[in-house]
Amino acid sequence: QNCPIGWMGEEEGESFVGRIWTYMHSGTMHINDKHLAIYARSSARVDKMGWLHKRGYVNTAFKERWFVLKGNLLFYFKDQDYTTRDPIGVLVLENCAIHLGQPSSPDFHTILIRFEGDPRVHELGSKSEVDILGWMETLVQSNHVALRIAIAELRQRLATAEACAASSSPTTTLTPAPAP
Repeated sequence: QNCPIGWMGEEEGESFVGRIWTYMHSGTMHINDKHLAIYARSSARVDKMGWLHKRGYVNTAFKERWFVLKGNLLFYFKDQDYTTRDPIGVLVLENCAIHLGQPSSPDFHTILIRFEGDPRVHELGSKSEVDILGWMETLVQSNHVALRIAIAELRQRLATAEACAASSSPTTTLTPAPAP
């Protein structure tokens, strides 16, 4: 079965197996779910992890989930034991807009994730404004577009630094000897 664009999760009661695909610029990209589950449990570098609340689609109450971000893949689990259990869902953070939500109360802050072509909004929340701002910053920087922009900026800085170094380096000017 197909799952909504950029999203795979527990809401429809199906297993993790066979429910992942995401919309990419060239069309639909299928991801091998078994390999993705292995990657979620692996010792690969974790960019960020922690507890967040996630609003469901069928049951719209917020449920606390353990989130693990690896690259542009935001996995979520029922508990912190992510190295031995399959995730119950994953968000592939490409072709999406990530925004801070309006606080529903002074002590609950949210992040809204909207995928291109998907009318649903994925809502993650925390009681800590500091935590939600940290997650927001990390999530925004996790997709390939952000990385491409960062690389372009670094290339520009390098070119500027190299030009500065070349123009300020001591040069020896040779003057021709007078003709006899």
